[in-house]
This record gives sequence, C-alpha cells and structure tokens, in this order.
Amino acid sequence: MPARPRPVSIAVPRSSDPPPSTRVSRRVSVGHHAPTTSSRVADTTTPARVLSTIRPQTPKPPDPRPLSRDAASDADVLLQSEDGTLLYAHQWLLARASRVFAKMLANLNQPSSAITASTQSTGPPILIMTESTRALRLLLGMIYPACLLSEPPSLPLSRDDTYMLAQLARKYSAAHLTEAARRGLLAYVPKDPTWAFAAAWVFEFADVARAAAVESLRHDFLPSTDIKILRQVPAATLGALQDFRRRCARTAASALARVAELEREAQTGRCRMVTGRPNLSFHRRQRGSGNEGKTCLLAYVDAVALRLADYPHPRTVVDSHDLLLQTCLSAGSAPCASCSERAQMLLKTKMEELRTRLEMELATVPLQLPF
Repeated sequence: MPARPRPVSIAVPRSSDPPPSTRVSRRVSVGHHAPTTSSRVADTTTPARVLSTIRPQTPKPPDPRPLSRDAASDADVLLQSEDGTLLYAHQWLLARASRVFAKMLANLNQPSSAITASTQSTGPPILIMTESTRALRLLLGMIYPACLLSEPPSLPLSRDDTYMLAQLARKYSAAHLTEAARRGLLAYVPKDPTWAFAAAWVFEFADVARAAAVESLRHDFLPSTDIKILRQVPAATLGALQDFRRRCARTAASALARVAELEREAQTGRCRMVTGRPNLSFHRRQRGSGNEGKTCLLAYVDAVALRLADYPHPRTVVDSHDLLLQTCLSAGSAPCASCSERAQMLLKTKMEELRTRLEMELATVPLQLPF
C-alpha cells in the first residue's frame, strides 16, 4: 500500500503577537530612591545591553579644614587629634619649629611605641596625636604664619589658651612657643598676679614669677579665683609668695623712715609747713589720732607709710597721692596760700622720690624660687 503523505501545519500569527524577530525586555532598576521600571524593545540577534544599577552611596567623611590656601595639594602629613579630627600640616615646617616634631617625623615611616602613625593608600600619612583638636589648632596656629592660616588664633590669647600654649611649648621643646607663652603670662600679671605667679612656678619662668610677686603687693593676698591652678602647685609656692610680701613690707618701712629722717634734718624752722616731727609707726595702736605738730610733708609721709604696711608697692605712693594731698593741705596744715602752693610742689616732688626709692629698695628683696 502506498505511504500516506504526512500532514503539513502552517502557523498563522495573530495580530496581537509581536513579530518573530523581536521581543519585549523588561528590567527593574533598584536604587536609593523609589523603584523605577524600564521597558524597551531588544534585538534578539545581539546581546542585550545591561542597564547600570543605581546603588546607595555612602557619604564621604568631611575633609579636614585646610591650614593653608592650597593645603589639600601641598600638605605632606595629617595630624589626627584624640577625637579623630584631621588637620593638614607640612613636615618641614613642623620639624623646623620643634625638635620633638623633627624626631617624630623622622620616624614617621617606622612607627614605634612612642609614635603612632597610619599610612593611606593615597594621600599624606597620618600622625596620631594625643592632643585635642583645640590644642592642635592652637599649636599649628602659633607655628604657621598668619597669612597661611584660614583662621588665625585671636590675640591676645585667653588665660586658658596661654596656659595650654605653655604646656605645648614645654612638651614639644619649641623655643619660639616658649617665648610666646612667657609673654602671654606676663600680660596676665596685672590682671591676676597670684595666678600668674603659680603658672610661672609650674613652667619655671623666673622673670614672670618675680613680676607677679611684685604686682601682688598692690592687692590682698590670694585674690585669685582660679582654684585649679593653685591645686597644681605645692604649698611652698604660696609660702614663698607670702615670705616675699613680708620682706617687701619691712623694706618699704625702712626706706620711708630714712626719707622722713632726712626731711627732719632739713627743717629750717621758718614755716610751720616744714617743721614738726613724723610718726612712722606701721601699727595703728601706736599712732596718734591727729596730725598736731606735723608739717604737711610729714603727715603725707606718715599716711603713705600706713598704706605701705598693707600694700608695699611703689604704685601705692602714686595711687594715693591725690587723696593724701587733700588731707595734708587742709586748713589746719596750710597757714597761707603761698605755703599751700609750695606744699603742692613739694609733695609732688617727694612722691616721685619715694616711688623711685621704693623701686630701688624692692629690687633688692630676694624671691625664693626652686628653679
């Protein structure tokens, strides 16, 4: 029997189907924001092009604040503070300013137990410091020229910054920082002599200590309100200051007594304003209640002597001049206008003589310091 022919099937495409040579490709792009759908017609004869995927981006840490206008490009070391803040710096300038920095930077690529360094794949190495960001900014601010700083330190420094600068200067053996700290402490001598004396004791500034001790003669003992600085010094510090004040009081009494003795020897007896005898006792119980028998000059010297017992400073003579002048030139002390005029000139001259003599005498009083 002859073979039966096989049936032939013909596929008829429907109008809704796409052409056989094309297909629809749908891909979903996942990103940081809301999902979006992308649809396009891809050619089946070529590989489909992969769409780029949007990934969430991690925010970059803030860049360290530059210390020079082009620090980001020319800095060759980063200083990291104790709280992780990075500061740009330059090795040659740090090494020139401090011998300690010079040794640290020389061993920067060979970290030891004393130096902790961190290297980066790109960028300058990081030198890990133990100071706070405030201390490092103050340190670099005093090392760098002001024209290279984005925020130069405000001068004069505050009391706390002056003390901090002295600590940094001693730690890093920076001579010019030591001198800046010394001048800063001297600037605070008139404001708080006891604090300046204690700080000078800590950092062994003999000239600052003496200036503060002399300035303290104008004030009551221990006027400082900064108890923290007093806790950092031994008891011998305040003992040395008190001993100096007692020595100065005795020296001032002796110098003033010699001035009064010379005036008594120069009496002419022709005018009541240049006659009389002084009362130079520094104890109130030994003083009389009035100025009978005294000239205006001797009454003036007597009043100054009383004030110098508590405040034996040369400025005491000048500060109390106007008040004592009115007292000494009262109606009972000046018998005539001519004598009053003479007395004013005399007292002004003697005021300068007393101040100069006290300065010379107090300069010889020793101040016991352990350094």
